[in-house]
Amino acid sequence: MNVVKVVGWLFAVVGTVFLAAGIYMGISTRAFLAEAVQTQGTVIDIERRRGDEGGVTFAPVVGFTAADGTPVEFVSSTSSSRQHPMRGDRVPVLYRADAPTSARLTGFLALWGGATIFTGLGAVLASTGWGMLGWQWHRRRQAARLRAHGVRVETDFVEVERNLGVSRNGRHPYRLVSQWQDPATAKLHVFRSENLWFDPTDHVPRGRIPVLIDRADPRRHLMDVSFLPMVAN
Repeated sequence: MNVVKVVGWLFAVVGTVFLAAGIYMGISTRAFLAEAVQTQGTVIDIERRRGDEGGVTFAPVVGFTAADGTPVEFVSSTSSSRQHPMRGDRVPVLYRADAPTSARLTGFLALWGGATIFTGLGAVLASTGWGMLGWQWHRRRQAARLRAHGVRVETDFVEVERNLGVSRNGRHPYRLVSQWQDPATAKLHVFRSENLWFDPTDHVPRGRIPVLIDRADPRRHLMDVSFLPMVAN
């Protein structure tokens, strides 16, 4: 199972959904503000809300009278860890005349908090996920080009190393490291294989390891590790 691909798709899909939800909330808020009427309301109660981690937050319950004389009560969509405003406080309220129960408190968090959180989180997750998928697509495309047009060179095995920059369930993958001196330039090039999730030390041939390189830029390379055994799933 390609964990990077699975995580990439998960982040991309969830992030895109969050981003779409945030944009929708923002558009809805703008439409609400375009038609909203402002009045004064009174905090008539404080609602206690228990969070997922056991903490308690407080949301004001606000009452006001609409322009047509209809009494309205609503609970603020936002809450905080302290009781503010307090019971009896006067607070500004926005509502649509054709739907007084759609009332909201004024203020950035009450109006734009949801849109900001969903849009920001969605943008981070989506960009991370699509970036991971794009990187994998680029690597696959580069590997396909090297298989089709790469120049095969025989390289000297150097060592088996752990790739400490990658981790899965607390484990780091292995990589084969080899080197080759370009006879045309006398420059020494070091190559690394793709990540391997088993120790290949006992299976490395004592001869040379083939690597496909882009002649214009040997940094683009693909080590041929077909001599290694396949890992059973």
